[in-house]
Amino acid sequence: MHATHVMASSGLPGMRLDSCPSAAVSLHRPRLVEEIRVRLLLVEDDAMIGETVRDLLVAEGLEVDWRQDGEAAEEALAGPGFQMVLLDLTLPRKDGLLLLQEMRERGDQTPVIITTARDASAQVVAGLNSGADDYVVKPYGVEEVMARIRAVLRRNATPSTQDNHY
Repeated sequence: MHATHVMASSGLPGMRLDSCPSAAVSLHRPRLVEEIRVRLLLVEDDAMIGETVRDLLVAEGLEVDWRQDGEAAEEALAGPGFQMVLLDLTLPRKDGLLLLQEMRERGDQTPVIITTARDASAQVVAGLNSGADDYVVKPYGVEEVMARIRAVLRRNATPSTQDNHY
């Protein structure tokens, strides 16, 4: 099995697709959800990363809405509920950290995993202190992100969903 990594868009490839195209990825473990439908908002401005991550998440059984800027993400969050948000920070039209802070200020407790190239300790602390449930620095392995999604969903499961084996 080949590892698949998402790379930061600052001059690095968007995704290692040479040995593991998204259409052929098999993570060799049960799908993330089997009995319930998890609706996830993916907020990523890099088209190559966004398309690949969306395809991998859909292959894991998630329903994914993808937005490429902070204002579009804000509009999506005003609609029907999401069970999870994967949030890049460096976004056009509205910074991801500001979007997260505004979510928490209005009482939106949707779990958020930040996925970003911002790797300084102070930035990680700021993201977590702003209300993120987890923080993943690019480049990241897709399998690691899937494990983190499952962990956050388990921690935030309601009693009626705890038996669904995330």
